[in-house]
Amino acid sequence: MSSSQISLLPTLPENLEIILAMETDPENAPYIRHWERRKHLAALDNPDIAHLKIVSEDKILGYVILVGITNIDRSIEFKRIVIQQKGRGIGRQTIRLIQDLVFNRYQAHRLWLEVIINNIKACNLYLSEGFIEEGIHRESLKQENCFIDLKVMSILEREYRLNT
Repeated sequence: MSSSQISLLPTLPENLEIILAMETDPENAPYIRHWERRKHLAALDNPDIAHLKIVSEDKILGYVILVGITNIDRSIEFKRIVIQQKGRGIGRQTIRLIQDLVFNRYQAHRLWLEVIINNIKACNLYLSEGFIEEGIHRESLKQENCFIDLKVMSILEREYRLNT
């Protein structure tokens, strides 16, 4: 999958050092749960997971993880998106590529995600790209000494088709 500026390509094992560095970057770390290298490697080999790097001119700009590719209910979880350089429209372009991939290639019925409730920029971006708020998973994520709420959002295939 590609747009005029970025592409989504399968992540390779040799890309994991860059990806692991992105996860621990102070701008990204508060919003994602760090995975060990072995967990990423297992995801690369799992046919139910799409682990994709976001690239432009052979430079890795971030990565995405989709879970449930083989789900019989055709419901795919948008598990993770990490963008290294924020504020350049890469996230929005990536979300559009993901929606195209999920609804056209994987023939999904539903794309859903969980986002930390205080990640306002991400929540607003998802809303602007057609995602609907479904509810809250109350205090379901432990961060340091407190529990954080997660907002559940989704977009259905018919909603995607109306917006494209």
